[in-house]
Amino acid sequence: MKQVLLVVIISLIAFASEANLDSFCATKKGDTGHYKSGDNYYIFKGPFLYKFEEDQIRLIFSKYEIRSVKEYNGKLYILTPDYVFVHSLNDYEFITSFPTSNQNIVKKHQTAQDLTIMDDKLFIAHGSLGLIKIDLAAYNIESIHNFDLPHDPSQVSTATGIDNDGEKLFVMLDNVTYNFSTKKRAFEGLVILDNNMNQQKVISIRQSREALHMPKAVIHDGYLVSKNIQNLYFYKISDFGKAKTLWPKRRLFDFAGDDLASTPAIIDGKVYGCFNQYDGISFKYFHREFKL
Repeated sequence: MKQVLLVVIISLIAFASEANLDSFCATKKGDTGHYKSGDNYYIFKGPFLYKFEEDQIRLIFSKYEIRSVKEYNGKLYILTPDYVFVHSLNDYEFITSFPTSNQNIVKKHQTAQDLTIMDDKLFIAHGSLGLIKIDLAAYNIESIHNFDLPHDPSQVSTATGIDNDGEKLFVMLDNVTYNFSTKKRAFEGLVILDNNMNQQKVISIRQSREALHMPKAVIHDGYLVSKNIQNLYFYKISDFGKAKTLWPKRRLFDFAGDDLASTPAIIDGKVYGCFNQYDGISFKYFHREFKL
């Protein structure tokens, strides 16, 4: 495991913003991640995290790709493939960092993908390494959960999205392997766990009819919303108890004529993200707030 103090430099820069969000999306075209907490709005792409303020864009730079961002108790938690970096929300100064796993990460599908925070514990969807629980009082790994999935032991799935509703954890998984003999993919779907990471429900998609691609998980207004390429899938949480397969109540792929071009923030009945339109010759990228 590489030593973060030797190889990571995180700096904080604030600079005047003459460009609005539309021009930002056009400049940073391609998939970006969006996170909104109250009035604080962040967009991340590669190793760059941008916080949009009234008269400036604040840049928090990481040497490594940023996978997810969360605010909690006056701190900003930034997830990279194998470390979490912590900044103060008062001045965005660097506080500390800690590894996401005590295992040797050698494959891309093992890297950390997403995080959520509940009851002073940070939970990381850590790809094929499973689910990692970190105590935020001491910043140490408290426990590790390896998913019990309904596929052959030789198959591999990867946890790519996670959120919580205050009581339960909702983890979305994609397949890594494919069995050419049985023509079956590894598990793709949802695993629901309690705050001690005990599995309560495993719900697979109908693999004969659809596939997932690096799905995310956002709890919103009684639904689990998952991004699948440029679409949003809405799964009703109250249906999970009796569900035999994971099948969305709604698939949102047309945003009033625009296409989703980012991993959006979904909050207060709105989707915040970068979108695009194709006029037959080229793509136009811009920012939108889409009302659900």
